[in-house]
Amino acid sequence: MTVIDTLNTMQRNAVEQLRAGDHNEFLVGFLTTSVMLELSNLVAADLDLDSYAQAVVEVLTQHAPIERCLLGLDPYDLPPVFAAIGFDLGLAAQHAHLPAGVGTATFTVDLVVSGTLHVDEVPPALHAAGFTDMAADQIASGLTRVVEGEQLRRKAAAAKALRAVAGLDERWGGAELEDIAFAIAALPAVTGATINATAARFADTIAVDAGRQGPHQLERQITVDGQLVVSLVVGYAEMPAADHIARLDDVVEALNAGLERIEQNIRLAGCRGRHRSAHRSRQPSKSRQGTGAGAIDGRYEGPADVGAAVRPGPLQADQRSLRPRCRRPRPDQLRHTAAHVGPYA
Repeated sequence: MTVIDTLNTMQRNAVEQLRAGDHNEFLVGFLTTSVMLELSNLVAADLDLDSYAQAVVEVLTQHAPIERCLLGLDPYDLPPVFAAIGFDLGLAAQHAHLPAGVGTATFTVDLVVSGTLHVDEVPPALHAAGFTDMAADQIASGLTRVVEGEQLRRKAAAAKALRAVAGLDERWGGAELEDIAFAIAALPAVTGATINATAARFADTIAVDAGRQGPHQLERQITVDGQLVVSLVVGYAEMPAADHIARLDDVVEALNAGLERIEQNIRLAGCRGRHRSAHRSRQPSKSRQGTGAGAIDGRYEGPADVGAAVRPGPLQADQRSLRPRCRRPRPDQLRHTAAHVGPYA
């Protein structure tokens, strides 16, 4: 058994003992230190803000004797983020209005984020040791780095969305649309995106979504030659600013241009296929090959010139009949010719 396995076993035992009502000071200190270390490791994982919030509540419910937990974050110049286990997510969205009391801790990092951590039914020993406040302080200490990474990630999201659009080809489907939806959902101030695509060549409407819909929504629709319809619904936590709308429209315009190009390529490929089929239907069948006056080497070449040279082939006997014949003149013809030429007759 490794050292890590030993520590995990000790942690599980400490959780069970605290749930059973043991107030051992060592157990409380050991468990509190272990949970703080787990929270600090989340910062180094370079998670996006949504994933970080969800990971926090998972750590608290898995590594401490806590059954229900919620975390609400209001980052500066970013959409709010909520996570909950054992609570309705809508309650986490109202975290700022939760009454202060046992198991609730608020925190603020100037010009970065404010938030609320709420845990339910904390064991008395952990509560007496200030477990909830310590966890909130640990979360706040790492949020500066997490929020800065989220801001950089969202600034690059527009370029990522454009790359995803540029990578579309004639084989695009749900997976490619999902990549675009996640890239749009990562745009500044966006909470989520839903994309639906309908076309006659699809068995059914392709529907993908990323993130969650916010209270404010923008809708965009792309129609290509009446054959393909793509609709987008993008959610925002607040009324989107002009800059946010402009970034979304840039992506939508690029998507429109890419889909028009792809649909045109599909039409051209279909036209070429029909042309080849029609050309093959006009070709003579095998039953017609090797017949007629123009058959050469078993290939029908059209009407042949009787005086033309014909190369040998499978139909050599027939071809001999087409060759010009050189007949020797009769004797009377030779004498008649000599009588007019001179005295050498």
